[in-house]
Amino acid sequence: MGDHLAKSAPLAGRGTLGRGLGHHINSWNELVAAFRRRLLEGFGSALVLVAFLVVVALATYHPGDPSLNTAADTPAANFLGRDGAFLADLLVQGLGLAAFLIPIVLLGWAFRLLLQRPIPGMGRRILWLPPALLLGALAFSVLRSGPIPTPAGVGGLVGWELLRLVYAIHLGAVALPVAMGAASLVALLLLSIMGLSWRDWLDIGSGAGRGARGLARVSGQGTVIAVGLGRRLYRRWRAARRAKATAALGPARPLPWAPQPQRAERHEPQFGRGP
Repeated sequence: MGDHLAKSAPLAGRGTLGRGLGHHINSWNELVAAFRRRLLEGFGSALVLVAFLVVVALATYHPGDPSLNTAADTPAANFLGRDGAFLADLLVQGLGLAAFLIPIVLLGWAFRLLLQRPIPGMGRRILWLPPALLLGALAFSVLRSGPIPTPAGVGGLVGWELLRLVYAIHLGAVALPVAMGAASLVALLLLSIMGLSWRDWLDIGSGAGRGARGLARVSGQGTVIAVGLGRRLYRRWRAARRAKATAALGPARPLPWAPQPQRAERHEPQFGRGP
């Protein structure tokens, strides 16, 4: 009996050690999984912020702002200042309205990361982005005007060159169908580049699942930051607009029909005369 107890004691010790080691391994795995979730949420939130800044820079684009091909001493009217003016001028002059496809792709990637789903084949998706931008510029090039100023055309310089190529190969009569076909290809490419499946779209739309709850939580926390950043950017943009208007128009002058203040009549002293 004693020998049996003596032999079973090491086995009991091994079982306790194994359970403790398994518990530590499980704790480590949970820690790694939590860190992975926070990392994906952080990257997703960063992409949301970058997409928001790109949209703001494009939406407040002004052709007269200082850029690579425009020299100006006045402050930039772009909401993001000189840096936003340089970025917006490069994208708008090159791609026109197709530049807005860039923040759309960034938002697609951001939503996928916030839903706790990594993006496989990232290199392939990045390689598909330039063809999508080229086709988007061609699709927009048939338009006459857009919601923002487009000095190089609604499709930018790239769209103008592609449309000129269409006319050069004697397809000008079907330029509109060609542009519509290019837009269809852009839609298919965007679905492939963003990598959002039907399940992802359902989660985004219905708010179901743990990933969507994490998205809502992160979005709620980021709203306060976004509001504060937007307020500071708006004040900076408004001050820049006022300074630019003052520099262009000069100091404010009274309107000709506005009533002028009456000056008090001056009476000089008269010496040697009686009252």
